[in-house]
Amino acid sequence: MKTKKAADIIFAVFFTIMLLLTLFAEDLYCLTLPKVAVEAVERRGFPDGTIETDGVVYDKWRTVPAVPKAALRGDFGDMVYAVNETEDGTFLVEYYIVTGEEAEGYVEVKSGIFTKTKVVVGSDRDIYGGQRVLLTEMNESVALHTARERGEDITSHAAVMGNRLKIDILCVVGAALTTVGVVVLCNRFCKGRWRFAKVPVLILWCILVCLFLRATVLLPGEWIPGKLIDWNGWKVNMERFPI
Repeated sequence: MKTKKAADIIFAVFFTIMLLLTLFAEDLYCLTLPKVAVEAVERRGFPDGTIETDGVVYDKWRTVPAVPKAALRGDFGDMVYAVNETEDGTFLVEYYIVTGEEAEGYVEVKSGIFTKTKVVVGSDRDIYGGQRVLLTEMNESVALHTARERGEDITSHAAVMGNRLKIDILCVVGAALTTVGVVVLCNRFCKGRWRFAKVPVLILWCILVCLFLRATVLLPGEWIPGKLIDWNGWKVNMERFPI
């Protein structure tokens, strides 16, 4: 009897794990992809000297394509990453541009890229040309890595991310304790003719917990290795990018 009970438990655990991996396979894969924030190249006004009319001096302006200064990369600040959205996903493309004047956080583009092209202004980890990425907003993880990449003070960003991690840990602990409670209740009430409901209830609960954690937990992108089961990669990244 004990052997049959143990076999039932092993089967239920195995089935649950395989079901969760199947349902959340895409989410697990997406964890390994860099998240990037983008902004479209647009025409903006730049100062172009002054003009005098009837004794009144006016500023002259010219409207030209411009990229955010935050998008400029490379040794000479003449390269940007743009995103190419295809049916197979979103990929990074390198563009080398000729820049001009700078004004109000934007840099004039003389040639090399067209307006409406979406360029990367921040990422949650290191990126390179040809890489598949996911588009996102400028969240805490993206802001932290972007500031670190530019050599800026990361104190405020690290504090926000640290507080977010504390909340995430509390959510995980709460989910684990609640799960223990659900298991105890199932063992108490799912007896007799209701015994068959025990496994479906636990599986459904596991799915709900995964959905909750998926919507709540935000890991620093800098910590996530190329393969989620690369434990040494997690350790190295956490030591390399402390919070």
